[in-house]
Amino acid sequence: MAEKILLAYSTTDGHTLRICEHLALAMKALGAQITINPLTDVDEQKLAQFDRVVIGASIRYGKHQPHVFVGIPAIVTTDSGRS
Repeated sequence: MAEKILLAYSTTDGHTLRICEHLALAMKALGAQITINPLTDVDEQKLAQFDRVVIGASIRYGKHQPHVFVGIPAIVTTDSGRS
C-alpha cells in the first residue's frame, strides 16, 4: 500500500507551494499518495489520515509567518505518539 504523505506549507509569495508541488511529483513517482495543504488548514483530524507529514515554511526578511509557530507545535504534539 502506498504511503500517504501530507505536504503542509506556509508561503508568502507562492514559492514554497511551488517547491511542494515539485516534491509531490517526485514522491508520486516513487509511489506515494500526496496531499498538499496550507499549514493553516491542517488540524488533528486531517493529520490522522497520513503516515508522514512534511512541512515547508517560507522565510521572509529572516522570519517565518506567525502562524507557523502555532501550526508546527500542533503537528509535533499530535504526532508524538507515533513511531
